[in-house]
Amino acid sequence: MKILNKKSTKLLDVFNDMNKHEQNIFAAVFLLTAIILYLPLLITNDKDNIHIFIIFTMLLCMLICCKASGILSKLTDYEQNIAKIAVFISAPFCIAYAVSPAQIPGYYFFNLFIIFIPYIILFFIFRDSRICISAVSIVCSILYIINKTLIIVRGVGLNIFDFLALKTALSVSSNYSFEIKQDFYNSVLCAAFIITASFFFPLKPKKIIKASLKKFLIYFSLGSLLISLAATFYNVAFNDSVYNWNNQDLIYKRGVCYNLVMGLKEQMLSAPDGYSKETAYDIIGRYEADTEGKSPNIIVVMNESFADLRNISSVVPSEEYMPFFKSINQNVTKGSAVVSCFGGRTCNSEFEFLTGMTMTFLPQNSYPYLQYINGDMNTLIRDMDSEIYQKIYIHPYIASNYKRSTIYPFLGFDSFYDGLSFSTQDSYNEKYTSREAFLEYEGVEMIRGFIGDGVTYDKAIELFENKGDDKKIIEFIVTMQNHSPYNYDKDDFVSDVTVTEHTPDINQYLSLIKISDSELERLINYFSNSEEDVVIVFFGDHMPLLDFSDNYADLMLNFEQKSQEMLNMYSTPFLIWTNFDTDTEYIDYVSLNYLSVLMKEKAGMSLTDFDKLRKELYQKYPVFSTNIIIDNEENYYYDYRMIDDDLINQYEYMQYFYLFDN
Repeated sequence: MKILNKKSTKLLDVFNDMNKHEQNIFAAVFLLTAIILYLPLLITNDKDNIHIFIIFTMLLCMLICCKASGILSKLTDYEQNIAKIAVFISAPFCIAYAVSPAQIPGYYFFNLFIIFIPYIILFFIFRDSRICISAVSIVCSILYIINKTLIIVRGVGLNIFDFLALKTALSVSSNYSFEIKQDFYNSVLCAAFIITASFFFPLKPKKIIKASLKKFLIYFSLGSLLISLAATFYNVAFNDSVYNWNNQDLIYKRGVCYNLVMGLKEQMLSAPDGYSKETAYDIIGRYEADTEGKSPNIIVVMNESFADLRNISSVVPSEEYMPFFKSINQNVTKGSAVVSCFGGRTCNSEFEFLTGMTMTFLPQNSYPYLQYINGDMNTLIRDMDSEIYQKIYIHPYIASNYKRSTIYPFLGFDSFYDGLSFSTQDSYNEKYTSREAFLEYEGVEMIRGFIGDGVTYDKAIELFENKGDDKKIIEFIVTMQNHSPYNYDKDDFVSDVTVTEHTPDINQYLSLIKISDSELERLINYFSNSEEDVVIVFFGDHMPLLDFSDNYADLMLNFEQKSQEMLNMYSTPFLIWTNFDTDTEYIDYVSLNYLSVLMKEKAGMSLTDFDKLRKELYQKYPVFSTNIIIDNEENYYYDYRMIDDDLINQYEYMQYFYLFDN
C-alpha cells in the first residue's frame, strides 16, 4: 500500500514540479487545442449530446498538453505501463459509449461485448494496442456516422443488408447534400482521443517486464474475449430480432454494433414450420389455372416516390398537383397501394409487384433482389406467353443498381433498357462495362439530372410502335424523375407548386409530381387511340423523404393508437386503366402483392394457380404487407403471426417454395 501511495504521490507531483516554461507550454497548447476542437462545432446545426463533446474535448486537450509540455516523459516506467494498460482497457468502453451509443439500459453492454471481440483478436494478432484501438475506433466511428445519416434520411438505421446495396447507394449519393451533425463530430472526437492516447501510451506485451502486469493483461484479454463471445452468441441465439415492425426506431437506441450483429440472424432464413415440398405441391394442386383469357398489351409504371402528401401532412398546395389522377373515372380501378418500404428500397416494391410475393415473410430490411434471386423466378412476366409477348424492362438510370442488369433475365424479361439506352437507342448488353458508372446521357432531356417521365414514356411508346403487328408487349417501367433529394437549385428547374408553410424541398417535390401526373395523362391519351387492347398499371413505389416525415418513429412505437396514420405513410396512389370497356371501381387499400391479380381480372386475362391462391387471400386480407395487415372486417394487425389462419401458412409455404425450393 505504501508503494502505491508513493507512486500515486509521485504521479501527482509531476504537475506540481512543472517549471514556468512547461506551464506556459501546457496553457498555450490547451487553449489552442480547445479552439481547434471547438471550431467544427460551430458549423453543426444541433447541440445534442453536448456532454460528450465537453468530456472528450477536455480529455484530448489534457492529453496533448501533457505530451507537449513534457509531463508524460517524467513518468516512471511503472507509471507508463499502468497508463498503457489503462488506455487499453478503457478504449472499448469509450467507443461503446460515444460511437455506438445505446439509450436503452443493458444494451450498452451488448454493444461493448461485440466491440471487444474484434478488439481483442486484433490485439492478439498484432501485439500492439495502437493497431487494435485505431482500427476499431475508426470502423465504429464510420458505422455510427452512416447509421445516424440513414436515420435522418430514411427513418431507418444501418443494417447488414445495406452493404449489399452499397453500389446503388453510391450511385445516387452525389445528388445529396451532406449535413454535419454534432453527433458526427462527437464520434470523430472520441475516436481521435482514443487513438491519440494509444499512440502516446502504446501497449506492447513484450515490453512489459513486470510479471504481475503481464499476467493481469493476459487474464483480462482472454476473459474479455470469452465473456464477449458467450454474451454475443446468447444475444443472437435467444434475443428477438431488431427488425420487427415496431423496432426500427429502436435500432438507434440499441446501438449500431448490436444492430449489425443481430442483422446476421436475419440472414439465416429457414423453411417455415410445417413446410415441405410435397405440401407446396398439394397446395398449388388445389387450384386449376385458367387456360383461356385475353392477351392485351401491358404497360406497368412504378413511378419513383409518387405519393399524395395530403395523406400524411397538412400541406395546402397553391394548386392541385395530381389533377389527372384525381379526375380519371372511366375504365379505371384506382385507390391506394400499400407498400412495404418508406423513402427508399425501391427494388422491394418492384419485387412484390412482379412476383406476387410479400416482404412480410422476409427480413424487413432485406433486399430479395440482392440476396435471394440467383436463378429463374416465378413472376408476372413469366406468366405471359413468350410466343405472344415481347417482355421489356425499362429503368432510365444505371443498369447495375440493385443488380437489375443481372437479374432481369431471371425475372423473365427479354431485354432491358437502362439510362444509356436512351442515348444509344439499343437495349442493355453486359459487354457495355461503361454502364456501371454514372454517365451524362448525350442528347437526352433531363430533369434535375434525371431522365424525366416524359422521355421515359416516349421510349415505351417507341418500343410499342416497333413491336410488330403479330406481337403483344409487356413493359415494366421504373422511373427516376422524382428521386430524392429535392433541393435542386439550378435555373433549369423552377417549382411552380408552392406550400408556403413548409420547406422549398416540398415545393420541388410537389412540382415534380405535377409533371408526373401530366405525363401520365399524355401516356393514357396516346393509348386511348390505340386499336389494340392496352392495360396500364401505375403506382408509386413509396413515400418520399421529406422534412415532415420525422413523425415516423412515433408512428412505429404507437401502432395501435395510430394505425391509420401508419397505413397512410405506407400508401401510394395506384390505378389500373384499360382502353376498352371495363367497370370503374375505387379500392381503399390493396397491398402490392395482389396488384397483378387485380390487373389480370380487370383485363379478363387468365389466372395462374398462384394467382388464385392470392385472390383467395386478398378476399380475406386485402392488405398483407410488412408493416400492417388488414382483414376484410377492417381489423388491423402488425404481425402475421398474430393471426391463426391456415391460408396464410399456405401462402408462406408457396412463397418459400418459389423463392428457395423450386
